[in-house]
Amino acid sequence: MLITIGMTSCKKEDTNNNTTALETGNWDLQIWDGAPAEGTLVFTSNTLDFTCSTYSFTETDSYTKSGNSYTFTKTGGASVVISGGNNWTMDTLTSNVLHMTSNFGLVVRATK
Repeated sequence: MLITIGMTSCKKEDTNNNTTALETGNWDLQIWDGAPAEGTLVFTSNTLDFTCSTYSFTETDSYTKSGNSYTFTKTGGASVVISGGNNWTMDTLTSNVLHMTSNFGLVVRATK
């Protein structure tokens, strides 16, 4: 007697959510509002610490994103430069280049 057992395979849903967003990490500021600038952008999974030494401002924000649209909410720092420019569009985001434009046309470019 021959018994055939049919097995179906299904892909297990991936519940391990350890993916890291491309923006996460330390970025070196190159351009602020279209002009050369120095500083840093430090993204975690839900916060941004932004420092521009060229123009002497700092800001700490929480952020949310939907597609390539980023909304920043000021949580600390002396300035309201990033959160004041809401909403931001992430024009380019690769592992080593970040380029975003604000609702008011401000431009930030940074590299890793």
